[in-house]
Amino acid sequence: MVLLQPRDRRLHRNLHGVFYDDGSIRDPAAVAAIMGFHRQRDLARIIPASPFKPGKEERLAEVVSSLRSAIAAASGRAPAASAVAALLEETERAANYLEACELVPMAIPPTARVLAWRASPHPPVAAIRRFAARLAAMLERSCKD
Repeated sequence: MVLLQPRDRRLHRNLHGVFYDDGSIRDPAAVAAIMGFHRQRDLARIIPASPFKPGKEERLAEVVSSLRSAIAAASGRAPAASAVAALLEETERAANYLEACELVPMAIPPTARVLAWRASPHPPVAAIRRFAARLAAMLERSCKD
């Protein structure tokens, strides 16, 4: 077994998208598989991920409520920079829950979109609001399932 220390990244450089030059990784599952760890595939043993433990759904309601408030605050033709920053913060919070529970496709992680929007000098507020509304709907559905 090869230990994947930063100095050993050159051994796996030809594997597409496992390690990036800055030391970050694309998919932790790929690194785990290289190291010999594999995901449990037995349907009888899989524990479905849930954003919150049963009986703690009020936390989910608070996340969705905060996100919807941020969407509303960032509406209008020229929302304040602080409203856009709050919208991005709440959108990232929702995206983190969805990613952690494997409830969204990870080809383009939602948090990557938020990171790109934060880096933009003029983020597309209307697109962010639509995206945030989709994430809020996904979180609400996850609680009902």
